[in-house]
Amino acid sequence: MRNCTFGQTTQGRNQLLRCSLYCCGKPLCTFSCSVVVRNNGEGCIIENNATVRHAQGVKICRPIREPLRKLFKEKFKNGGSVYRIYQEEMQKRNIHEKKGNNYDRVGKSRQTLRKIKSEATCALLLAPDVDNGVSKLYEKFKNEVNVDGTVKGAIQLVSKHPAKVIVFTEASIRLFDRLINQKNVTISWDATGSVIMEKNNSPKYLYYELTMTLPGIVSDDGLIPISSMISSSHSLIDIINWLEIFKFHYSPVDIWIFFIYILQQIILFRFS
Repeated sequence: MRNCTFGQTTQGRNQLLRCSLYCCGKPLCTFSCSVVVRNNGEGCIIENNATVRHAQGVKICRPIREPLRKLFKEKFKNGGSVYRIYQEEMQKRNIHEKKGNNYDRVGKSRQTLRKIKSEATCALLLAPDVDNGVSKLYEKFKNEVNVDGTVKGAIQLVSKHPAKVIVFTEASIRLFDRLINQKNVTISWDATGSVIMEKNNSPKYLYYELTMTLPGIVSDDGLIPISSMISSSHSLIDIINWLEIFKFHYSPVDIWIFFIYILQQIILFRFS
């Protein structure tokens, strides 16, 4: 779709909707048309350029929209495989679709169906009530991870407004303490949205990760994860708050590490 207008009056006629459409095979394919829907419910298609020209061997397809994606997801939930569904849809292509290298039914490759299958699998794994699911996960980690330690669990903060989850463990704090004094150590943090599935009308979520790199210990592109955060708010205050929470938990662990070191020295002195 090139452009779309609503409620325009042209040549004495009231248009409810007018869309200009083009072929995704452009610039080689110059086909274009307009779809007009008037206020009285009448509609028409106007061909601006009827020439269809697709390069031989080049697959042409539009994005698979939600109605068709939903049908594919249902097939995957019922046990369908990517290969079988792909072959079934390929056999449904008519002579005109084959002649024009049109792959609207299945996408340009099986990878399109694999992505849809992954979306369906993720939807099955997600809890129906996200807030309740995160709360249960928080309690589960608290009762299973480092129960007798200074910093218990793995999820250290859960917030609803803004939506935020901060994760680190006492083990990651101790690792941070061990590496921070090493020569040439690099501390960095980054954010990405590619690992989080977005839903309609939901805010933009980003996954943040605090990492360390130590030349000679890990590879050049290897990163050691220390702490992570998923948040719907992305201001400087949110970043500072995340790091301050890590710093707050780091302090008592740091004191405890120092206490253990002194205790070890006393034992070694006593029995040496």
